[in-house]
Amino acid sequence: MKDNCILTAESVTEGHPDKLCDTIADAVVDACLTQDAAARVACEVMATAGKIIAAGEITAAKIPDIPAIICRTVREAGYGGSDYEVEVITHEQSPDIAEAVCGGTETGAGDQGILYGFACDETKELLPLPVVLAHRLTRLLTDTRRQDIIPGLRPDGKAQVSVEYRSGVPYRVAAVVVSCQHEDELPLPELRRDILRHVIRPAMQELPLDEHTEVLVNPSGRFVQGGFEADTGLTGRKLMVDTYGGLAPHGGGALSGKDGTKVDRSGAYMARYIARNIVAAGLAKRCTISLAYAIGKAQPVAVTVDTEHTGIYSDDVLEQAVRTVFNLTPDGMIGTLGLDQPMFQKFCNYGHFTHADAPWEHGYDRGAGMCLSCQGHGRIAPITEKARERSSLAGVLSLHGILECLAGLESRRFGSGDFNGGSGGGILAGAGDALLHLEGAKAQQLYLVTGLQRSLQRVDKRIQSGVTVLLGQAAGFRHGGDQFCFIHRVSSPSYLK
Repeated sequence: MKDNCILTAESVTEGHPDKLCDTIADAVVDACLTQDAAARVACEVMATAGKIIAAGEITAAKIPDIPAIICRTVREAGYGGSDYEVEVITHEQSPDIAEAVCGGTETGAGDQGILYGFACDETKELLPLPVVLAHRLTRLLTDTRRQDIIPGLRPDGKAQVSVEYRSGVPYRVAAVVVSCQHEDELPLPELRRDILRHVIRPAMQELPLDEHTEVLVNPSGRFVQGGFEADTGLTGRKLMVDTYGGLAPHGGGALSGKDGTKVDRSGAYMARYIARNIVAAGLAKRCTISLAYAIGKAQPVAVTVDTEHTGIYSDDVLEQAVRTVFNLTPDGMIGTLGLDQPMFQKFCNYGHFTHADAPWEHGYDRGAGMCLSCQGHGRIAPITEKARERSSLAGVLSLHGILECLAGLESRRFGSGDFNGGSGGGILAGAGDALLHLEGAKAQQLYLVTGLQRSLQRVDKRIQSGVTVLLGQAAGFRHGGDQFCFIHRVSSPSYLK
């Protein structure tokens, strides 16, 4: 990314015809998985004036009532009372593909594909700010319609945000564009005033509008006829909206309408999950993960990591750690993220990566394992001022994380000296190390080491709150009768299910 530039991202409401089709397709997937966790689904939907068609390949213990799903989803999107015909054309998965996917000891990829995942430390969502702001606008558009805050709003709508960056950091909002469907009686000047007041300004609180920000509301004028009655909708046509707004690579495969054996979906989710863990653990400021698969094969044919020179470790070391820590087979991705459960409709609108409760958005789950694995594979970069700036995040390990990280580790217990924690204390650990609190031989608590250099006094305070942020040489100590040691090297880590 250039240090000085303007980046733009867009979003659409759930009433947009393309996203309505995505929502219907994912509702079909959820209905199949509710009856059969091993269902194989590839569902495409087209919606146009007077007709909605669902077609595809479905192999499941029970085929759901797809016409009823379509009608319910259209009504929930805000188009109750619409007059349309429903047609469903489905058949079972090709026996050749089924054999390639399920004929071996491991589930193979349902198709070839290149998948990308991205994360950056720009926002709490670990997404670029233009992406977050665009989705926030469309969410607020839908909320104001449903709550009747702006009477006369209709379901179809979209938004676009341009953010000016200086020295690689968001500096100001350069432009905001909002287009929203409305009732014929709603005057355009009133609509523009209300959208600015109830949608745009609340969405831009992190980076408020300034006197030079260009704000355009319904720049084409009237927007009365909308939805699939005005524009034909199709699944998979809002790929940038679903992912990173065009600000990170995309492999070209759609997410919605597919079960977890299709790596277009599971691989994209896993790649985001990995990138998010790397950034959340403070291992990099920006991270792009690339996974490539061959149809019928379980293991990826390629795994790459690109941190754009913001990583504490080299990209090669991070790649080795990714292969060590994450199970990248279809079975592994489905099991890790629970992709055999009916949940996809819930996450298919306003970006698949903006939902904090989505399994692939649990950013700290494997961060500890990544740090420990990196420590075993390579040396940390020199502590330059740039490294200090980007190493500000601390990770916290849960009990589950402790069990994961203890498996297969070579730990080392250090001297029994009693350090009083004065301001000159120099007990430091390396990023990627972990601080283990021992009671006898039993591990009581494990703290992840990821951040900036601190004295021992600071260490003690952070231990009490459950986090330690350190950088330097590994060591161990006793404090207040408690014994601590640093796990500082990984031999052959394995992770418990």
